Amino acid sequence: MLKCKQPKAPPPPMKTKTLKDIKVKSHIIILDVDGTLTPDSQNQLNPETRKEIDRLSEENEIYLLSNKKIHYRNRKIAKSLNIPYLQTDLSKPNPQVLKKVENPDKWPFLIIGDLAWSDGRLADNINAKFEKVTRFRAETDHWYIKLAYFIDDHFVSPLLKYRQFLKLIRVNQWYKNLIVFTPLLFSTNPRSLSHLLLAFLGFCAISSASYIINDYLDRKKDKLHPTKSLRPLASGRITPSQSTITALILIFFAIGISLALGPFYGGIIIIYFLLTNLYSLGFKNIPILDISLIASNFVLRTLAGINETPWESLPSYLLIFATIALFAIHKRRSDQKILKEKSVEHKPVLKYYTPLLSNSIRIICYILMALSLWVMYKDGSSLILIIPLVIFLIITSIILSINPFFSSSPGKLFRSKIWITSLLLLLVIGVINTLFSLSTHPYIKSAELGGNYLIDKINNNGEFLYLYDAKYDTDKGGYNILRHAGTSYSLLELYEVTGKKKYLYAAEKALKYLNNQIFYCGNFSRCLAENNEVKLGGNGLAILAFAKHIEVTRKEDYLETAQSLARWIVNNQAENGEFWIHKYKIKEKKATNFKSDYYPGEAIFGLLELYKIDQNPTWLLSAYSATDWLIKTRDKGKKISELPKDHWFLYALNELYQLKPNEEHYEHAIKLAKKINQDQSKYFPLKEGEKGPSTAANATAIEGLLAAYSLTHRPDFLQGIELSIPHALNTQITATLLDQTANPARALGGFRVNLHEWYVRNDYVQHNISALLGAAEILD
Repeated sequence: MLKCKQPKAPPPPMKTKTLKDIKVKSHIIILDVDGTLTPDSQNQLNPETRKEIDRLSEENEIYLLSNKKIHYRNRKIAKSLNIPYLQTDLSKPNPQVLKKVENPDKWPFLIIGDLAWSDGRLADNINAKFEKVTRFRAETDHWYIKLAYFIDDHFVSPLLKYRQFLKLIRVNQWYKNLIVFTPLLFSTNPRSLSHLLLAFLGFCAISSASYIINDYLDRKKDKLHPTKSLRPLASGRITPSQSTITALILIFFAIGISLALGPFYGGIIIIYFLLTNLYSLGFKNIPILDISLIASNFVLRTLAGINETPWESLPSYLLIFATIALFAIHKRRSDQKILKEKSVEHKPVLKYYTPLLSNSIRIICYILMALSLWVMYKDGSSLILIIPLVIFLIITSIILSINPFFSSSPGKLFRSKIWITSLLLLLVIGVINTLFSLSTHPYIKSAELGGNYLIDKINNNGEFLYLYDAKYDTDKGGYNILRHAGTSYSLLELYEVTGKKKYLYAAEKALKYLNNQIFYCGNFSRCLAENNEVKLGGNGLAILAFAKHIEVTRKEDYLETAQSLARWIVNNQAENGEFWIHKYKIKEKKATNFKSDYYPGEAIFGLLELYKIDQNPTWLLSAYSATDWLIKTRDKGKKISELPKDHWFLYALNELYQLKPNEEHYEHAIKLAKKINQDQSKYFPLKEGEKGPSTAANATAIEGLLAAYSLTHRPDFLQGIELSIPHALNTQITATLLDQTANPARALGGFRVNLHEWYVRNDYVQHNISALLGAAEILD
């Protein structure tokens, strides 16, 4: 026979008693079995226990209830004690375990048991008193039983003591604030994870404060509701003064987080607090406005997690608004079903929600959700996670509409099988998406991160933030329209490789700005001008960007513009092929003496890309003529060490050779690539503490070597690419470097000038995107 003993361990955090210590009368007592009357799964009762139950039975009604479904044993114990046994397949703390109690309104309930997790929570769920008794333990108790009791004593019991305060602040409603994290699904530039976590805590605090204010104002009406009457204020278990102090503490906590996260977040918190309390003070009694306010508060939560102008993700906000409004209207209909004739007395606005109005709102919500998804797809958003999430939310909303039990308290839905199944399905889809993302070449992922940086740095006019100090989150000013053109081109390259329309739309915004900087320059030509100055390279890169847009979209919106820019280049080319104007002053109507090593290559490359589209031989002849001049005049007789690192010309030489193989072009490409390799070998491998070459110089070196390798397939050029790529990746501001930036969300994805400095310029990002995309193709 097993020996039973009372525990001799130090008393747990919640004070426990024996049955002898419990002295009550006129109560319905629900008595636990395992650990309370007997050791776990055993059936022997000691005489002292029988004596105390007999005593309690004299002035109370006692029922036996156990989570151990050993019904034969439980019935035998109940019979020996001459008390009824509540046989059920349900488990505590579900209140439905008490449905067989006769005349439940006769007396107040008292729950006696040894576990706060089950017995104590049951008492809490039915607003009853709980007496925790010292448990019976067997010497043969397994380690996991001992561990469960230890957790119950030292963690669950103390929490249960303060559970009324947890109910007051509605911790079970904090799941609503998880919507703060949704920008991770749809935004191209969500806030950092640390920001999102703090934002979540801030909304938990301020929403709890608002709940307390709402409960305080509604405490008399809540007494009429079958479930809301159990709320701490309505039931009287928390006093008004205690609730006021709690609300003030939460408000100050939210203010502290707002100060940490900045004025934008602080403004959202203030608006949210005002709207929730306006709702409590009377707006909840105005039909349609009431559910609009509820939905708007969810949109505000989402805004706290995003790092871009609100209109950039307007369809996403509309989707959230419509989904939450759908939930709200289902809850209104559910309240009508539950409360019936008392519904208007409890919530006056319910009299306006007729079946016709409710169904009309449902239809409108579904239409708005469909339109939002369509616009999001059209704007290039990835819907691989959004679509399953929306389907999941629609399924949930249907459950709410047909099951008032869930609709009156949506949090209960989280414990339902259908909700858990749907969530697991969404999780599986998310894992599949993650695995799919992992299959993407890491260089392309890095290029995409750079593309996201550029998207964040382009304003509504299409102008990029030119020079950004990531260390101090400051705009250093300046601009360069030539680099604007090249940056636009790199975004189009990124769209071409990934197919993600967000890069196309950002590029199109930038091209509109670029087009606005183009002016008539005589002789049926136009030119790209900035600050009274026209640059040969700027015209070349503008042609390149417009030609790439035509290539990837099959739209000829900018064809005429590109052709007129090309005419300016050809019109200013000497008979020997030299582009003699590199910079031209518009007002003075004269060329400067400035010469660039790179402008001719940019012009030739642009002309060749335009020729591939319109097949105009003028552009091809101009490109050939300029190439001959560069090889036979500019670079003639120079040692390899004296040649320019002309990656643009290498791009052009590769294109020319594809059109018509030429040994002279081939050999000169090798010389230019050798020059790049020589210079790169001076830097790499880097020694500890060295900052290395600038990120732009390194990226353009990779671009040049990529063009040369594509043309020649020489292994030394491939080795040069492999040697240089790690430095490109190391100059990018990734998650591991964000703690060294003033504004991680704005800095993420940028390429800093070198390993020691934190300046990011749009062309740094441009060249690294092009280099990484090319390397992914070559090294795959």
